[in-house]
Amino acid sequence: MRDMDEMMFASFDPVWRDDTAAMAAYSRRIETVRREVAPQRLNDWRPDDGWEPLCTALGLPTPDGPFPHVNSTAEFIARTTRP
Repeated sequence: MRDMDEMMFASFDPVWRDDTAAMAAYSRRIETVRREVAPQRLNDWRPDDGWEPLCTALGLPTPDGPFPHVNSTAEFIARTTRP
């Protein structure tokens, strides 16, 4: 998993471990998607939006429970840092 993460993030930006470079790469990618995907096919969703807009876009019922929060910074670092 770590090797896959390394390759994926390196293709995203070679210096992805640098906060400024990573945020700039993320912003570039988001803008590319917004520019290239037809608006009627794009669900510009953020986890903080919760279930409702995601489920509506997918035509699925909204779950009763809260939207889960996973992949914390600590979990991400543990998964991507070599021992």
